[in-house]
Amino acid sequence: CGIELPDLTAVLRSDQADLYCVCRQPDDLQRLMLACDTCEVWYHMHCVGVPPAKAKQLAASNDEFECPACARKSGKPYPFSARVKKVPPKKTPRASEVAELLRKADQLRVCVEEAALLRDAHAACLEWHAKEAPKLLDALSATTPAADPAADGAGDGDGKLSTAWARVGG
Repeated sequence: CGIELPDLTAVLRSDQADLYCVCRQPDDLQRLMLACDTCEVWYHMHCVGVPPAKAKQLAASNDEFECPACARKSGKPYPFSARVKKVPPKKTPRASEVAELLRKADQLRVCVEEAALLRDAHAACLEWHAKEAPKLLDALSATTPAADPAADGAGDGDGKLSTAWARVGG
């Protein structure tokens, strides 16, 4: 499936972790990081293209490191070849897809350790849906012109509430 189980575990456990770097990932304690001396944001050396030998040289000589964004703002050329140039898109599964994965995991004859983490994430998602979906629906119904509630079964003649509910997993 393309996702290594240790990586999935790290992602699920880091749900509340601070995000760093241009890749917008947490510090996974495996990749070396360095801070921009201008903006003080931490970057994975790999993402900003700083070779380990150059990082050691920067540290030994007390030279300042400037990230690609700060170098661009100050009009200086960035001396390295950044590997990550923009934040990668994040594709998150719908709650119904996660529920289906959990049903399949429950049917396996082996214990999938990550299923417990995924179950916790799914429970948090459902809790958020229960709390926020009514607010969203109220806000949308306040901006939607009155229509025949039976028109599409969701109380909005143009499908906006149905679409909004679908977006929050209803």
